[in-house]
Amino acid sequence: MSDWAAALPHRSGVALDEAAARLQAAGVSPDMVASVLADLGEGLWHVPVNGTSTAQPLDDPHVLIVVLTELAAFLSAAVERTAQVRRRTLGQLAAQRSLSEIARQLGVSPQAVHKSLRSKPDPTALRPLVAQRSEES
Repeated sequence: MSDWAAALPHRSGVALDEAAARLQAAGVSPDMVASVLADLGEGLWHVPVNGTSTAQPLDDPHVLIVVLTELAAFLSAAVERTAQVRRRTLGQLAAQRSLSEIARQLGVSPQAVHKSLRSKPDPTALRPLVAQRSEES
């Protein structure tokens, strides 16, 4: 697996190549973008020490916007993945209980549960977004 494929688990094929090219053109390394995705962008909310900030590559707005675009794509993939697992779980519950009962438990309308069950899953949501750690780590 290439460094870019590991850094951008939500991308594959041509989309991965294009994203890597955009990031490289902006001077972003795989490690830099992987770090932002790993902490979901929390590290971008840095506060200058003593009123001054040390210049970092992500302080450049042109670099930052490219990285933020990847963070948004990653989060979008995570939301779709969550929706797919939720849809599957709702299907299991619907086999045992009424939609009204499920809706009441979730605090939504039965129509919302029905809509979730009817929605079509995105096949790209099957890719893992986080590297699995071995038991020995």
